[in-house]
Amino acid sequence: MPGLKESNARLGAEVYLKTVGEAVTVTQPDGVKRFFPKTGGELALETPLTGVYSVAAGALTNQFSVNALAADKSDLSVCATGQWGKWSEDTERRLVESSVVWIFGLLALALLTTHLYLVATAKGGG
Repeated sequence: MPGLKESNARLGAEVYLKTVGEAVTVTQPDGVKRFFPKTGGELALETPLTGVYSVAAGALTNQFSVNALAADKSDLSVCATGQWGKWSEDTERRLVESSVVWIFGLLALALLTTHLYLVATAKGGG
């Protein structure tokens, strides 16, 4: 299927566009348009700027975004480890937090069994 392989990319990464041979126009976030008159089956688009790119290939128009992912934002070396929160230990709290759905299931089963018994033992009274 023609179109973009992904809709989000990192700054500087290539975004691949599948085409069927028609001309392609790429509009960058700063408004600069790049025109590719002949394309093969796949076109690798460069992403030098962050923002939303628009790709027009024949009647097909797609958009993709490019984000700047800074390495210092994903640096977890200064983070600390520890324990936060704790499970409740007391019995009363555990009983409050436990599910009682099974009780309703047993009541429904008892009601259905009683109904089945009454229907099976009922005399046909015309």
